[in-house]
Amino acid sequence: HYNEYNVIYVGDSRTYCGMDPELLDKLFGTKSLNLATFAHWFPTQYPSFQDIVSFIPSKTIVVWSIGHQNFRQVHKIINTTYPIGFDNLFKYLRLGYSLNEVSTNLIRRVPLLTIYTQRNNYHKKLENFFTKPVFNNPLEKEAKKDTPLKNYDQIISLREKYKNDPYVANINPQIDVRIITSAIIDKVAGNYVRVEFEHEFFRKKQRERAKKIKPISSKQKFEPQKQYWNTFATILDLFAKHQVHLVVNEIEEAPYHYKIPENRHYYRSFMRDVVKPYVEKRGFAYIRVDFDQLNNDDYFDYNHLNSKGIQRFIPMFANKLEPFIKDG
Repeated sequence: HYNEYNVIYVGDSRTYCGMDPELLDKLFGTKSLNLATFAHWFPTQYPSFQDIVSFIPSKTIVVWSIGHQNFRQVHKIINTTYPIGFDNLFKYLRLGYSLNEVSTNLIRRVPLLTIYTQRNNYHKKLENFFTKPVFNNPLEKEAKKDTPLKNYDQIISLREKYKNDPYVANINPQIDVRIITSAIIDKVAGNYVRVEFEHEFFRKKQRERAKKIKPISSKQKFEPQKQYWNTFATILDLFAKHQVHLVVNEIEEAPYHYKIPENRHYYRSFMRDVVKPYVEKRGFAYIRVDFDQLNNDDYFDYNHLNSKGIQRFIPMFANKLEPFIKDG
């Protein structure tokens, strides 16, 4: 159905949680699709772009959201969000990845060897099976029934509100110790919306996480890891080769992540003085909203917008993107 869409939003979970095609289409009169997902970083984005790029119509705008976090290794191995493919093995080694970094992703696509890569998960499941009681205490089950889930009515109300909404696919509760802390609304066009019920639950988690943030040394600056910068450049090469109408959108984490002035300076100067000029030199557009206009309670964790945050972010983002929509 690629010919049905004239705007495509790609990236990682920040795009998945932040870009709402429903709201944006109502503003622009477009038909858009959000193709992002959780834990989808540069190493897995590249092969996914390889698979879709030849199908993107020439007039379709691709909005790729990235931040300084994308230029640093998240885990020691490349995850399995999207298959790299054996055809890319030597290319990834040339980009600077080690064989150990790419091996798990590659092996997961080989029959039988998948069992080897999942051995820790299978071991944990077996351990749980042998350590948990074979029969549950029926009185304990009844006791749980006598304790109603807090905010249960809000979930029912939310489901009733959206039951006939063509943009909504699913509404699921997030439960923590008999409390429904929030709801996840999955949108048909690829957007994940988190609706908070217990606001303090999320603010407390943010405060706890903020305590772990350390300042960057005044003698150093933010440096991208070689293999991640090379992947970024290779993705731009791919878009350029296929003459994709690309707009690179800078994105940030929740404000508390930048509470240390030195960190804020290094992160933002890297994006402003290194990434932005490089993108524009390649002939692509680069946009950025004023993230200082957003608050911690616009995020349900450290970098994912909640339903309130989406409502605040979208108008700012639309204002930046509008000139390119009109030109397109």
